[in-house]
Amino acid sequence: MAFMKPEDVKKLADLSRVELSEQDLQKMPGEIDSILGYIQNISEVAASVDESPIESAGTRNVTRPDEFTGGFADTQALIKEAPQSQDGYIKVKKIL
Repeated sequence: MAFMKPEDVKKLADLSRVELSEQDLQKMPGEIDSILGYIQNISEVAASVDESPIESAGTRNVTRPDEFTGGFADTQALIKEAPQSQDGYIKVKKIL
């Protein structure tokens, strides 16, 4: 299937401000046709695929919202073991 003619290539070259020889003007339509044909093939294949490769591999999103689960079973015992604590928190040295 011929998509382009030498006149079309000449017009594109003029619009793009690209200088092409007469030999290039005759050769380019065939090259552009093969590129456009290849792109058309890719588009057809992409349109025929229903799901992405990741979905077809069985992977799924396993993230969950962050929720407070209540902390450690014995938080108060942990705080008592710390060298310093205040208001239910472990005090540490200022690092800045």
